[in-house]
Amino acid sequence: MARFRKLMGIMLIGVLVIGAGAALPLPSVFGEGSPDVRYQLSQLQGLEDASTFVPADNPLTVQKIELGRVLFFDKRLSKNNTIACASCHLAEKGFADGMPVSTGINGLKGSRSAPVSFNRVYSKAQFWDGRADTLENQSIGPFDNPIEHGFANHDEIIAKWS
Repeated sequence: MARFRKLMGIMLIGVLVIGAGAALPLPSVFGEGSPDVRYQLSQLQGLEDASTFVPADNPLTVQKIELGRVLFFDKRLSKNNTIACASCHLAEKGFADGMPVSTGINGLKGSRSAPVSFNRVYSKAQFWDGRADTLENQSIGPFDNPIEHGFANHDEIIAKWS
């Protein structure tokens, strides 16, 4: 579970950089550069300091941002390969979906709309109701939800990739 949470945290941090509209000259996740090239997020006026929400044991690197970009659009992260994070977090809608309730796998309707994923690293409270206190904890939610990505729990995801 800890390894899965860390992977999803990596993906979400990459999503946040996409959501911030950053056009970074990043090395490819598949070759260039050292895996520990650190990336420092900017402090934005009026928002909390993002560095306080990046776990010390999972530091932000340019390679993780690139991996996050790849995973954000990867439909293989759904049970039947039809839903990606980008399916509900649309750039043209401010990284939300603009719907009263979001549609997940197999056309199933959720109970809420997809929250904006823009600049989430600048806030400790995640989800509409703040129920996740870290990005890593938030990143598990959509994958442990049979309506969103179609998995009943993280063990099903690990089994799919094993």
